[in-house]
Amino acid sequence: DFASWKQRPDDGLFDELWEDVERDRGAVLTLERLIQLVLAAPRPVRLHIETKHPTRYGALVERALVDLLERYGLARPTATAPDEPSAGLITVMSFASTSLRRMSAMAPTIPTVLLMERVPLRYRDGTLPPQVSIAGPSLEILRAHPRFVDRVHSQQNRLHVWTVDEPHDIAYVLDLGVDAVISNAPKRVLRHLSR
Repeated sequence: DFASWKQRPDDGLFDELWEDVERDRGAVLTLERLIQLVLAAPRPVRLHIETKHPTRYGALVERALVDLLERYGLARPTATAPDEPSAGLITVMSFASTSLRRMSAMAPTIPTVLLMERVPLRYRDGTLPPQVSIAGPSLEILRAHPRFVDRVHSQQNRLHVWTVDEPHDIAYVLDLGVDAVISNAPKRVLRHLSR
């Protein structure tokens, strides 16, 4: 029942897409269906897909994800064609560096984010594992260590912070210079960015 809480948008941009959502109402939204909806959208929509570990399925999680992305031409984005509809739409994030290592081995051009509830000592200077170019600290980490953003950037890495929902927190992380904000309230973030 993934769409029951949503009102039909009145901007007209997603009329055809919304008909698909209406038809699927009451069903479980699978990753494959979400990818189909994203690819059918009238503008590029980027997905950050989180792999959850530990799991009894181990590396099968990443294998199944890469297989699915390959079916839709999303597993091998190329920098030579960034305007193609499938170029650079997917980022994979995980708290498990082993998951990101597997993703890097199977789909080396997909960006990866190492999510962090705390910053391990070896990464406090802004460095990241070799297969990762984006740090994903929590908002709480940046509250306690705001200079972490500068350290990550000094290592030519990017930083995506999670979960930032309140206006004062949105302003705070944007002032720090984060590269992306992960939020349960994207409309609020977009409103803040348009100020």
